[in-house]
Amino acid sequence: MSWNNILGQNRVKSILQNIIANKRLPNAFLFYGNEGVGKDAVAIELAKILNCSKLNNKEILLPSEVKACDECINCVKFNQLQHPNFKIVFALPRGKNESDNDSSPIDKLSSSEIEEIKSELEQKSKNHYHRINITGAREIRIISIREIKKMSSLTITEGFYKVFLISNADELNNEASNSFLKILEEPPERTIFILTTSRKENLLPTIVSRCQDIFFDDLSPEDIEIGLKKFYNLEDKKAKLFSQLSGGNFSRAIKLTDDSFIEMRNNVVTFLRVILSNKFKNIFEEIDKLLENKDKVVIQIFLSMILLWLRDLLLIKENLKEKILNIDQTEALESFNNKLPNADLYSSIDSLEEAIRLIDQNVNLQIIFYNLIIQLRKQILKQSKF
Repeated sequence: MSWNNILGQNRVKSILQNIIANKRLPNAFLFYGNEGVGKDAVAIELAKILNCSKLNNKEILLPSEVKACDECINCVKFNQLQHPNFKIVFALPRGKNESDNDSSPIDKLSSSEIEEIKSELEQKSKNHYHRINITGAREIRIISIREIKKMSSLTITEGFYKVFLISNADELNNEASNSFLKILEEPPERTIFILTTSRKENLLPTIVSRCQDIFFDDLSPEDIEIGLKKFYNLEDKKAKLFSQLSGGNFSRAIKLTDDSFIEMRNNVVTFLRVILSNKFKNIFEEIDKLLENKDKVVIQIFLSMILLWLRDLLLIKENLKEKILNIDQTEALESFNNKLPNADLYSSIDSLEEAIRLIDQNVNLQIIFYNLIIQLRKQILKQSKF
């Protein structure tokens, strides 16, 4: 990837270009901001720039010249996440009979667990926006930090940098955090640590204080729409719809391209009909079905689909049919509007936005949904024909 393949984040790119051009590299960066905005992707790009052979031959650089060539062998290896100067650290499952004497955090993992890790890394190499998610992995443990210590002591080609990306650094447990802090207190030469997180407040303040922190802005729907067209060849209508559903999260937008999410969008009408009915047993069954796997991202996407559906209802009510996103569901939208002449759609949209926000704050999912459905029924079922 090159800077041009990083979606949005022009302010962040400019900051990093100036830091490198002025030779003011810190030992550690902290990239923080919401999920799916490109923190890992920018970290990989920065690591590649610091090891680009063509840039390494230039003594003086203007900020605008700070970009990887994407042609030298170093750049190619970084794009594939296979360069010896680069390591991604992320949460891993605990191996059976794992001990402090193991040389690697994967020593005691099963063959199926190792295959899953390889598969996730392969996906990350193809798409630097992919979030690595390993079954049973809940924290980054001290054994991974010991591996960093070992790797950072190895010799490096003059002029280049070792770069360690600690993805979702808020998953460092206490023991790992304290061990990593000691590395930051006496950092190895020509070694850069990049921590990425959407929960900066969960990191040790002493770690944060030793990093140069850079905030990442949310991506605009336009940024995400461009990315979906560029990297996934999506047609205009789908790219526009998914960009609106993504909530500024490109990783979430990518998930929406999966057939299962297309089917989920088609189920929005059925779900709305059920929760607005008086068949309370069916309502509880629908909620249980949705919350069954407790995947918060999936749940937020589904709520976002309902949110867009209500916005389209509002546009039809305001005679702005040409602006609706669910264009293929126009007939169903008009039918709903005819049956909901007095629905308070503005309040319903507010309730959905609040529910999506509460999911990010780890509020109990059942409480969120029961409250949401009470609100939606009150706001929508005003003299309705349901």
